[in-house]
Amino acid sequence: TYWGKNAVRQAERRFIQERNSTDDRENDTRKATAEVFIMCILSALYDDYGMGEARLQRAADAACERSERYEQTKNGLPRLVDGKKKTGQELADMELDRDVADYFPADFVFPIWKMPKKRDIALVYNQRAAATTAAKLYAYGMHTALGFGADRIKKVMEAATENYRMFREYADSGDYYGYTILARKMSQILHCPCDVVSAGADRPIFGDTLD
Repeated sequence: TYWGKNAVRQAERRFIQERNSTDDRENDTRKATAEVFIMCILSALYDDYGMGEARLQRAADAACERSERYEQTKNGLPRLVDGKKKTGQELADMELDRDVADYFPADFVFPIWKMPKKRDIALVYNQRAAATTAAKLYAYGMHTALGFGADRIKKVMEAATENYRMFREYADSGDYYGYTILARKMSQILHCPCDVVSAGADRPIFGDTLD
């Protein structure tokens, strides 16, 4: 299945990629944070609504379809909106916000784990932006494929945020440990082994060490 064969392992592969520049590190960190939060959302759906792989797959498919349109707009040409020039990124965010406005919680705030050092402020806020976009895409998936309304989506996001806080607590002891806890959860949901591949890792994303 999509999740069994790709989602977790893609997160792991991106997590262990070599980071040769600041841009590479920022890009990897954004991707890793978004992917971890997606797994936190899946865990919330499993724990609170008893959803198995088949229903999670439906939500994932809808989210991925909307993600493709998001990326196309983001990578497209800028255009004028109400007389103001908007970049592809701004247009993509505007369109996604419009699509989920009726059910995505207006008070959703992705948590910053610790006060960042001055040099890391931009990186941390990029993490928040990436995870928030992922949350909106999966809210779209839950609404479109599962019929979830505003109240249910709000509860899922609250539970997912708590799952993320727990992940960060685990990851403080080392990224590998944090990912191992998530992999165990995904194994429980998917009924197949999900292992963390650490070969070649040279820099942690969430913790102080890779261990």
